[in-house]
Amino acid sequence: MFGGGGFGGDAGNQFAGGGFMPSQAPAQDGYGGGSGGGRAGSSKQTLRTLTIRQLAKAANGHDDVLRADNSEITNVTVIGKILSVRDANMTLTLTITDGTGTVDVDHFLSDSDDGQVAAQKKAEWSPGVYVRVFGHARCGNDQVLRITGFNVRTITDFNEVTYYFLRCIFEHVHLTKGGAAGQGMGGAAAGGMAMGGAPAAGGWQGGGAPQQATAFAGAAAGNGMDPCSNAVLQIIQGSNSEAGCHVQEIYSKLAGQFGQHAIDNALHSLTSEAHLYTTTDDNHYRAA
Repeated sequence: MFGGGGFGGDAGNQFAGGGFMPSQAPAQDGYGGGSGGGRAGSSKQTLRTLTIRQLAKAANGHDDVLRADNSEITNVTVIGKILSVRDANMTLTLTITDGTGTVDVDHFLSDSDDGQVAAQKKAEWSPGVYVRVFGHARCGNDQVLRITGFNVRTITDFNEVTYYFLRCIFEHVHLTKGGAAGQGMGGAAAGGMAMGGAPAAGGWQGGGAPQQATAFAGAAAGNGMDPCSNAVLQIIQGSNSEAGCHVQEIYSKLAGQFGQHAIDNALHSLTSEAHLYTTTDDNHYRAA
């Protein structure tokens, strides 16, 4: 399926030229990119999983707001194969394709990236490599779609590529067709995992104390997650910090319930499945 260094064969035929036509159906409350009724909901930070073709269609509006499935887009995650890399001072520009289109991703090397880290990124991100990008999609004055990638990582398990397309389909259908809370993707909405929504009742509440391990286990049974992943996710959802929730805060709040190794594994799993993303560094997390 992934032979020849490209999407080749089945994957290319299945998804090339595809994408999803945005529907005029209203978005469901508590999920996806906020309200479709103007800029009133633009302050709500969301993370949408979109194909590049969907992004291109979202950028075809008459204002500077990107919308897909009648929902405003803030942050996005995409997966693609690197076609080319341009290195300009402290910026790496990756041109990637997911089989539905191409887009340029600008990744800024921060001052905290020492020479070794920057050199590793440049060596690792070469044409033919698959990457997952978390970033902010925008159209400049030239109306060219670009993504500012605040987190870019190499794909090592190609099951993640399949999951990416399935997630695109799920989010599109959920926003255009709707669905009762708790249906689909392991009951995500009922478990407090609704994208851009508030934590579920009975889970972690911002500013409050974490529930006991039994409460986390009960919530996990409703959304298909293991208790540790569910506890970590609810804590991060309850964080009010603009920089995100620091990993040390998670360790502290779950001390005596889960070990640091289990929490680290949960953070890795949740990030890989696009439930979380890192912000200012690899130790600060926000919920999608």
